[in-house]
Parts: sequence; C-alpha cells; structure tokens
Amino acid sequence: SGPAHIARATLDAMALQNTDILKSMESDMGRDLRALKVDGGASANNLLMQLQANYLGKRIVRPEVIETTVAGAAFLAGLGAGIWSSTAEIEKVWRADRDFKVGLSPKKREERLAHWHSAVNRVVTGLDTNG
Repeated sequence: SGPAHIARATLDAMALQNTDILKSMESDMGRDLRALKVDGGASANNLLMQLQANYLGKRIVRPEVIETTVAGAAFLAGLGAGIWSSTAEIEKVWRADRDFKVGLSPKKREERLAHWHSAVNRVVTGLDTNG
C-alpha cells in the first residue's frame, strides 16, 4: 500500500464514522433523515461526499458556499446593516452546488458497514486480525 491507499482509507473512515454518528442521531430522534446538507472544507472533496452518500444511504447536498462560519457572520452583519430584513430572506440566498446520490446497493452497504463495525470492534477489544 502507498500514500493513495492511506488517503482513501482515511476518507472511508471519515464517511463510515459519520454514518455511525448520523444513524445514532436518527435513532435518538426516532425518524430517518431524508437527506444530509453538508458544509465545511471536507465537503469540497467529491469522493468523500460520494462515499458519505453511499454509506449513509441518503442523498448528500453540498451548497455553493461551503464555508458557513464566514457566511453566517456575513449574514448576521447584513441583518444588522439592513441588507436583509429577516432570516427568511437569507434562506433564499442558499443555493445547492451538487447532489450526491446513493450509488451502493443496500446489500453492499450492509456488508461494508458490518466490515467496518467488525474492524472497530477488534481495535476496541484489542484483538488482532487472527482472532
């Protein structure tokens, strides 16, 4: 394995870990997410967003402006300066850049998640791959 394999494994782990967190949130809420809106620097990575859609089994929506901390500050300043009169006006500014649709069958998704959970369990319990 080389640097590309390590990078891919890192992206897989990010998407799989997020899937575990989001599935836990769905369980706590008692309902399923219809789609996931993403933001931040990592959301610029198309492969990561596609992996996330595949493992979560939900559509991923990335906005045109992914740096929402900066955008939020600008929107608040605009509200204060009278550029916008309400948050409803700001909501109209939001635009989707790209939708990532699920590209993995439910069976393959379940297999991948089972493999991930097995690997995490081995790490947590201190077992090596030989049992």
